[in-house]
Amino acid sequence: MHQPVIRRFFISSAAALALDAAAGSALAQAAPAWPGKPISLIVPFPAGGTTDVLARALGLELS
Repeated sequence: MHQPVIRRFFISSAAALALDAAAGSALAQAAPAWPGKPISLIVPFPAGGTTDVLARALGLELS
């Protein structure tokens, strides 16, 4: 590649990255709180088992 082509590619890539970063931060600030309602954690195994105990511990950490 010639030097001007490489320079043009670098400048256009840097500009695209800057625009993407600016748009991403603007969208993140405008996003509503998620989730808007409680989430149910469904464990398809009987109570008292290993899966149930782990799901309860995970639910406490997520709340």
